[in-house]
Amino acid sequence: MKKTRKTPYDAPLSKIFVDAGLDVAVILLISCVAVYLLMLYIGYDALRRGRLMIFCVIGSILCAYLPASISLFRTRKQERILGIRWKDRTDNRRPMQERDWYLSFDRGGFILYHRAYIKQILGSFEETITTDLGHENVRCVRFEDITGKLHVIRFSSGTAHGHFLQWYQRKKLIDKKAD
Repeated sequence: MKKTRKTPYDAPLSKIFVDAGLDVAVILLISCVAVYLLMLYIGYDALRRGRLMIFCVIGSILCAYLPASISLFRTRKQERILGIRWKDRTDNRRPMQERDWYLSFDRGGFILYHRAYIKQILGSFEETITTDLGHENVRCVRFEDITGKLHVIRFSSGTAHGHFLQWYQRKKLIDKKAD
C-alpha cells in the first residue's frame, strides 16, 4: 500500500489551531521554566513561586494562542457565511493553486480563506507596522468579501503574499473558462 504524505492541508481545523501557536507557546514556556529556576536560585518562597508560575504559564498560553484564536474566529465566520466547512473539503490531492481553500501559517496564526469567500481583490500594498521589537514591513492584500465588507490580509513575507495571489489568480482563470 502506497503511503501518501500528510500536509497541513490534510489536518483538521483543531490541529491547525494547535500547530499555529505551538512554536511560540514552547518558547514562552521554556522562558517560564528559566524564570522558575531563577526564583529558586534567588530563594523565593514556594507559595510565591507557585503563584508566579501559574500566572506565567497561563499568560504564555494566552499570548501564544491569541493570533491563532483570531484566525479560527475568522475561519468559522467564513464557514457560516458560505455554508461550506473546512472539514468537508475534497480537494486534498490537487495542487495548491487548484484548491478551494488557501492555508498558510504566518504572523503567529494561520491564514485560511475559501476561494468563494473573496469577491474581488482590490489591491496589494506594502505597509510598515510597529511591533514591540521595532518596525516590520508586511505585504498586504485588500479584498472585498461576498457580503461587501472590506478586509486586509497581512503577510510577513513577499513569498507568502505571492503564493496567495497565485492561488487567487487561479479563480480568475476558472471564471473566464466558464464564460
